[in-house]
Amino acid sequence: MLPGGNSPKVFLNELSNYNINWNKISLIATDERVVPLTSNNSNTGMIKRELVDRIENKDKPQLMELYPKKKKDIENKLKLLEKYFYNNIPKIAFLGIGEDGHTAGIFKAKTTKDNCYLVKNLAEPYHRITISMNLLIRVPYLIFFVLGSNKKKSLQKTLFNENNKKFLPARFLLKHGFGEKIILCDREA
Repeated sequence: MLPGGNSPKVFLNELSNYNINWNKISLIATDERVVPLTSNNSNTGMIKRELVDRIENKDKPQLMELYPKKKKDIENKLKLLEKYFYNNIPKIAFLGIGEDGHTAGIFKAKTTKDNCYLVKNLAEPYHRITISMNLLIRVPYLIFFVLGSNKKKSLQKTLFNENNKKFLPARFLLKHGFGEKIILCDREA
């Protein structure tokens, strides 16, 4: 599983240069906005442009496009994703941490037995489908990317401000995730 946003672009570009047995790897975004793949807001589109399209090897990873691209397809795609994740727990999830503490499109505490769900933030013109905490806590390896001085406060709150009553998804995963957790950050963060 790969994150969206800007933070992973450098990592994905670098990763495309490695001689990996790509045809044995499947990739999926941790969350996706309900927009066409060609949109700059599409996380799957960004993964395609920044990683898959840059791999010069003829054997490329499978980029799973299970997310809806149009609002009318949301219900069917949610069922498809749910069915897929019922039998397939990802081996590794690379996650970002937003300036507001969100990760993988999870902005607030939401209890769900489902593996994915629909989100609509008032500040955004589109819906999102995100992978749930229910699924993320079961992933064997969680790797967080935190890059830039604008993420410093968020990282500090996530790691050191336990008394803060605000729900921070990354803190929850670090505390409750079953697998290994790694944080990769630059000096600014």
